[in-house]
Amino acid sequence: MTNNIKKLSDKLNLPFELREYQCDGIKFLTTNKYALLADDMGLGKTIQVIVAIKSLIMMQKINGALIVVPSSLKTNWSDELSVWAPNLSKRVIRGQANRWASLVSPVNVVIASYQDISIEFSKNTIFQTYDLVVLDEAQKIKNSRSNISNKCKLIKKNRGWLMTGTPIENRIEDLCSLFDFLKFTLINRDMSKSEIHSIIKYYFLRRTKAQVLKELPPIIEQTIKLKLTLEQESEYYNIINSHKNDYNDKIKSSLLLKVITKLKQVCNFDKITNASSKLDTLTLLLNDIVANNKKVIIFSQYVECLAYIKVNISSTIECYDYTGAMSVKNKDNNLKSFKNSPRSSALLLSLLAGGVGLNIQEADYVIMFDRWWNPALEKQAINRAHRFGRELPLHVFYFLVENSIEDHILNIITQKSILFEEYVEKAENFPFKNIKYEMLDYLKSKVK
Repeated sequence: MTNNIKKLSDKLNLPFELREYQCDGIKFLTTNKYALLADDMGLGKTIQVIVAIKSLIMMQKINGALIVVPSSLKTNWSDELSVWAPNLSKRVIRGQANRWASLVSPVNVVIASYQDISIEFSKNTIFQTYDLVVLDEAQKIKNSRSNISNKCKLIKKNRGWLMTGTPIENRIEDLCSLFDFLKFTLINRDMSKSEIHSIIKYYFLRRTKAQVLKELPPIIEQTIKLKLTLEQESEYYNIINSHKNDYNDKIKSSLLLKVITKLKQVCNFDKITNASSKLDTLTLLLNDIVANNKKVIIFSQYVECLAYIKVNISSTIECYDYTGAMSVKNKDNNLKSFKNSPRSSALLLSLLAGGVGLNIQEADYVIMFDRWWNPALEKQAINRAHRFGRELPLHVFYFLVENSIEDHILNIITQKSILFEEYVEKAENFPFKNIKYEMLDYLKSKVK
């Protein structure tokens, strides 16, 4: 296989030699009109898709593709196309002007955001049929009832590929919704696990970093268990007691969510006194990080909490923000500054803004200041730093306040992790046996 990889890389004029598992991924994609590439984060799904598109265009099986991505990843996709397929014409949808015309423009690759698709499909009912539609971070369509999920499934296509390392985030319906994009009603929640596995294996490929990147250093995880300060504890029970008459079967979900959110936030810090056992522990960790001139990513789901952290640690360590409310330019500038800073520095990331698409292997430590209900999203966030280029282990610290709402969140995380393990990690991959790699045969036929 090694010789074939080198031949493929050379004949396709690729800037770097592919890895064997990446060649398998390209073979999987070019062989299948409908496919879910579910590789672990950091294994180069973007590269595999770009080379697969390039291969299909060379073989004249398609003329072009529509790639739908989160807004923050448009630039990344454009840059990767310039590196791996510079000969392909491309258009990135920027702003609202002529968005419709850009979506149907005759170029090899159109890069659009989920928002672009949602808006334009609300205005227009007729789209051209695309040779290929690719959804990056495809968990965006996991909710079959959401607007963006329905709009993406309306796109007419001859081929459809999905890319996500987290095809299940909350429930089995997530996976069903993704496969509806490929083939409607292919699987449903009433099927047994073995039935689902037997059906999806022809469209499914997943490899983990542990399986294919033996040289990648490990993730060393540690949960730091904490107790509320007296000030936090007082406010925590004030919140609970202030709603004591509401706790019954008729409580509105919106009110319950509001109470839970307040409890989660006070576990981070008390807004009245600014007391925080988590901040006290973070300060101790940062002293060691700064002393050893290391870099750290600090995740929280609350922008207000990140602002609180920044105010309290900025005198100790150089800090850079990265949140959803910031402009793309400011986010990019802060990320570059963090990466290139010669000093010890901290990147303060909101979990939703920094959970996808970023490569931050410069970080030595990751601190999850608070826990999210979704273990897949947490894993995505951590894997921003556990990617190609790492030479040392990645240290991950989880802060957990005992005897609080965070204990219940941890139970939910555990249950969802088991679901992911059962339906995704144990799923059977695409059967490669007796499947030829057409691209190699095509290249051989063109040798003069």
